[in-house]
Amino acid sequence: LLAAFATGCRVFFNDRRFVLYQIGFALAGVANHIGLYLVPKVLRIEAGASELTIGFIVAVMPVLLLILSAPLWGRFLDRKTPMVARGIFNMLQVVAFACYAFGGISRQVWPLFLGGAIHALSNGGGAINWLTGSLYFAKPEHVSLYNGIHVFLTGLRGFIGPPLALFLFVKSQAIGNLEIVGLGLGPKVFVISAVLSLAGAAMMFGQASMDRGREES
Repeated sequence: LLAAFATGCRVFFNDRRFVLYQIGFALAGVANHIGLYLVPKVLRIEAGASELTIGFIVAVMPVLLLILSAPLWGRFLDRKTPMVARGIFNMLQVVAFACYAFGGISRQVWPLFLGGAIHALSNGGGAINWLTGSLYFAKPEHVSLYNGIHVFLTGLRGFIGPPLALFLFVKSQAIGNLEIVGLGLGPKVFVISAVLSLAGAAMMFGQASMDRGREES
């Protein structure tokens, strides 16, 4: 098992294109995990939204818009490289996070609703890009390996993102007997998510401009 892990790491780090793709993916991915963890908290604490409204914005609407938009995104993505596609989705995230920040700071629900809708629409294509992007770089004998690395890194971001979001958001919060002291940025955390998403988009578009094409063998 350790030998297989070492081999996988060697293959990964030897593929500079895939490493750069994963770095660009990670910047916006961390932003995503930070932001989405905080949306229901900001809706409840800052905007005073009802539980029904929160449930619709964070659970029902994203699924509905993903279902409706995924087939349309699929046809569009057939004509784009995964880097260009991810860059587009990252830019949509920037707009969504800006809406979240404005809604939280102004204590209004509608910007948070709008941000959620934009985010959900982008996720319809983002989910397809997440599933297929690694195939662009992998040789046939490394398809499962590349997907495994992609899943591992996504899980790592999902593990780090929520605690980081909490640290950035709160001044202090008790969890059992543990007192967490944070930076107390409140809804301004979404600005950090927007900047990270913008950096991820810049990396993706930059890589796309120098791309040599899909790995075939």
